[in-house]
Amino acid sequence: MKVTSCILLLVALFAVGCSSVEQVEETDLIPDEVDDVEVAVDDVEVDESPVESVLSDEVAGLLEKSLKLKSYSYSYDAPGSSTIPIIDVKGKNIKIAYSEVNVDDRDAFYHLIYIDTEAETAVAYCTRNSDCNGKVGKTKDLVYADVVPVTPVDWLQQVTTSTKLGERRVEDRDTLILDTNIGALFVESYYGFLYQIEKDGERWVFSDASFNSVKDSEVLP
Repeated sequence: MKVTSCILLLVALFAVGCSSVEQVEETDLIPDEVDDVEVAVDDVEVDESPVESVLSDEVAGLLEKSLKLKSYSYSYDAPGSSTIPIIDVKGKNIKIAYSEVNVDDRDAFYHLIYIDTEAETAVAYCTRNSDCNGKVGKTKDLVYADVVPVTPVDWLQQVTTSTKLGERRVEDRDTLILDTNIGALFVESYYGFLYQIEKDGERWVFSDASFNSVKDSEVLP
């Protein structure tokens, strides 16, 4: 009888212990309540003030003047070039005149190139009877992209930053010296004409310049 009572007591204690473990495990699985979390976001102030121009009024005025040139003529000396052509520009038309006749093509000698920048065309001419190998006038069409020059006005339109270094006389005209993103520039102060570029030890020179005097007949075939 005592044995039976002991067995019953042990079984009861075991059952109670298992129930307590299950309650603990279930309690562990119940998450604690989580308080609402507020994230503070600072207001971001956007600076909407205008960006100041990197060109002074003086330099911006020079660039504007260059665009107002109706025509101009100059001798062009470029790095690595063995010739110095005379270039006349009026509106959309450009004439390039070489002192020597180009004889690379035996059937098409030429010393003049006429360019239309709107139509993007370029034609070669020879007008020296004794030097034209029997073919006077238009000798051939040229590839526009290969012969169209970057004019002084074109160069100036690439300027985005500048610092004035000083002034001097070039071809007896007042000229500003500017340190710019495309090199050191020598720019005539009245017409805004670019006389010279210096960059990385090389030099582009636009000399013997004349302004607003080129005639239509001088830039058309």
